[in-house]
Parts: sequence; structure tokens; C-alpha cells
Amino acid sequence: MHQAMYDTSILIEPFRGQKDRNYGQSALLVLNGIHSLDKQYTPVISMSVLGELKAILNKKEGVRKDTQDKIFEINHIHEKFFDRCEIVGITKETISLCRDILTEDDRLDPLDVLHFSCAVCSGCKTFIFIDKKIKDSEVIRRIAREKDFHLTPFDIPANIDK
Repeated sequence: MHQAMYDTSILIEPFRGQKDRNYGQSALLVLNGIHSLDKQYTPVISMSVLGELKAILNKKEGVRKDTQDKIFEINHIHEKFFDRCEIVGITKETISLCRDILTEDDRLDPLDVLHFSCAVCSGCKTFIFIDKKIKDSEVIRRIAREKDFHLTPFDIPANIDK
């Protein structure tokens, strides 16, 4: 089974309180291991994703007000997901790829590029994310083609421009 790197956006989306609840519910199915992606890929998380997730959860505006009281439940859901994941670090190759991408396309968020670079450099075949800028980036798409790497934008709604 191929490995797939999951972006922070998948981990936080169910708790953000967006208008499209089906969108958050789909991400929650992934976290709970009952989405079809779970049958296709072995999940991988990078240390950079874990760090960004911690920063978001510590920043009260990162999640809905009513979920701030449910932080134990959120942590429990994440811990169960992480038990199924391989966790990878950041290498010199990752930093180099990240730098090269940001040099070519400085409109991208550096953390998103770091997560993508971790996925490519750790041997994953797929990057699962919710981010229109990553999806639309010519640089990211070119590198994915060159590395025979799959980008899997996770049900990006037309009205979300992240």
C-alpha cells in the first residue's frame, strides 16, 4: 500500500466550524479511519504538520469557540489517527526542496510548502490536503509530475480560497 502524507488542514478542518458541514464531516471520517482513503493509503504525518497543529490548537481563534471546551475529545481523535500514522522528520533534502519551491513561487505559504516537501522527500506517493494555492501552483504540479507524485486535493469547495 502506498503512503500518503496528510496536511494539517485535514486534521483541523472538522473543528473549524465552516459553513459546509459535509466538508468537515468528510475530514472527520478520514481521522476516524472510516473514509475510503484509509483503504488506499498508509497515513503519514510530518513533524512540521504536528508542530503547526499544536500551534493552531493553542491559538484560540484557530478552532470554533464551542470546540475549545472539547479539546480533550479533539486530542483523543487526533491520537487515534496518529496511532495509524508513520511520523517523519525534516531532512536537509526537505529544506532544500522547500527553498527551491518558495524561490520559484513566493505566493505559497511556507508551512504548506514544507509539508509538501516532507511528503516528497520521505518517499510518500501522495499528498492529501485542502489548499487552493497548493492545488493551483504550477511549481508544485511540475514537481509532482517529475517525481511521479500524486496531489490529492481533498474535496476543495468552490467557495473556499485558502
